[in-house]
Amino acid sequence: MSNAKRRKTSAYKGSYRRKKPTHRKSVSRRKQIRQHSRTIILLFVVIIIVLTIVISASVSHKRKMASLNEDAIEVSQSVMTYEDLIDHYAKKYDIEEYKEYLLAIMEVESGGYGSSDVMQSSESAGLPMDTLAEEASIEQGCEHFAECLAEAQEKDCDLKTAIQAYNYGKGFISYVAENGGEYTFELAEAFAREQSGGATTEFNAEIAIERNGGWRYSYGNMFYVPLVEQYVTIVRELE
Repeated sequence: MSNAKRRKTSAYKGSYRRKKPTHRKSVSRRKQIRQHSRTIILLFVVIIIVLTIVISASVSHKRKMASLNEDAIEVSQSVMTYEDLIDHYAKKYDIEEYKEYLLAIMEVESGGYGSSDVMQSSESAGLPMDTLAEEASIEQGCEHFAECLAEAQEKDCDLKTAIQAYNYGKGFISYVAENGGEYTFELAEAFAREQSGGATTEFNAEIAIERNGGWRYSYGNMFYVPLVEQYVTIVRELE
C-alpha cells in the first residue's frame, strides 16, 4: 500500500474514532435529561400528594374544631346591647373566635340586666361580688376567660374545662388535668362537692330538674357548661 493510501486510510480512521465519543456523549446527555425529567416529575407528584394530605388534614381539623348546634337558643336582646363592647375586648385579649361563648356567659351570669357586673367577673379580679360597672365587668370577663383558655391549653385540657373554670376558678383546670385532661359533668360535680364540703342548694333550672330533681352543690354551678353551650350556635374545641 502506498504512503498516500496509508495516510488517507489513517485519516479516515482517525476521523471515525473522533466521532464515536461524541455519539456516546450525546446518548449519555439524553439519558441524563430523561432521568432529570423523571426526577422532576416524581418530585412534583410527591409535592402534590403532600399538599393533598395537608389540605385534607386541615379540613378535617376545621371540621373537628367546630360543629353546629342546631338546638341553640338565642341570647336575649339585653345581652346583645353589649355586643360592641364584647367585640372590642374580645379583640383586645385575642379571643374573637370565642365571641359567642362570651355572650353566652353573660346570658348565664346576668342576662344582661339586674346588676352592673353583667359578667359577674368582680370576684375573678379579687373584688367583692358586683363591684365592677358594665364595661369594666366585660373587660375583666374577657380577660378572665382568655386566661382560662390559655391555661387549659397549656395543661392539655379542653374548651369545656376553660368554660367551667370561668365559674369555678382556674383551680378546676388543674383538677381536670390531673384526672384525664377532659371535662366531664362528673368531674365538675365532684369538684363542687369537694369545695362545698357536700353542702347542697336548690336549683330549679330545667337541666337540673331533669338530671337530679333540682339541686346543685353550694359551690359555683356544676351545670355551667351545658347552660353556656345551649346559647352557642357553633360549638368549638380548644385549639
